[in-house]
Amino acid sequence: FIVICPTLRPVTQLILLHVPMTPKRQRSLHTLSRHVAAYYAFEVMLVAVPLIHMAFGPMSAAMLNKYSFGEVCNPLLALYPNPSETCFEMRIDESLGYTFTIAAVGVFLLTGFDGSPTHKYMHKKLYPDDRPPPTCGRFY
Repeated sequence: FIVICPTLRPVTQLILLHVPMTPKRQRSLHTLSRHVAAYYAFEVMLVAVPLIHMAFGPMSAAMLNKYSFGEVCNPLLALYPNPSETCFEMRIDESLGYTFTIAAVGVFLLTGFDGSPTHKYMHKKLYPDDRPPPTCGRFY
């Protein structure tokens, strides 16, 4: 939901724009592309990134240390000593995650949803007698 579907929608749009195909295959790929667009999870990323950072980071450090998992942690601490004496801690670089999410939302606004400029252009080429929804704006 977070990587494959947001990448697949623009890729299918690019294939429709640049790869020669029969009209039947173009319409099939266009339909698949429209259905893939429903499986984006940007709102999940906006909520999940800080939750994982705040909840699982301290919890992972408290649960996996030399006292609770000595048989695993003690050899790791001997190889990689650290002042906190934890052998595992989940950390998240929020700024990098949000940067990718903002870039993905920008690409989504151009190509991802029905009614975007790219979708309207492709719809008009594939179905010349039909008006793509929504029909407002100058991109018709």
